[in-house]
Parts: sequence; structure tokens; C-alpha cells
Amino acid sequence: MAAQVLNLYQIVKVEGRKKPLWNRAGIGFVNSDGSINLTVDSLPGCRFQLRLPNPKPEEKKAKTRKR
Repeated sequence: MAAQVLNLYQIVKVEGRKKPLWNRAGIGFVNSDGSINLTVDSLPGCRFQLRLPNPKPEEKKAKTRKR
């Protein structure tokens, strides 16, 4: 299955314009686990990954006890 591709935009408010400018700033890919990789054009060689936070260890224990 092909990865979903997203465009990353920098939204800039410009004095004297009613609408902001949308500058393409990079690209993102949605991974099979739902996380997202971002590559930002202004930061060459640098990648980011967006993920939901993992539950704290004590939250994991509480969930397993409820079963």
C-alpha cells in the first residue's frame, strides 16, 4: 500500500493583505501505524515524526488490572 503524502505549509500573515500567504515548506508521509514523518525544506537533513504520546507506566498497569 502506498503511503499517504501530505504537503506542509508555512502560513504567513502579511501586513496590508486580508488573507495570509501559504508557502509550501515541506512534505509529510503517513506511516502504516498512523504516525507522520515530516521533512521541512528549511531544515535540510532534519526529519520529524509525529506520534500520539505513550501512556505512562502507571497508566498501563491500571489498564491491565481492569481486565
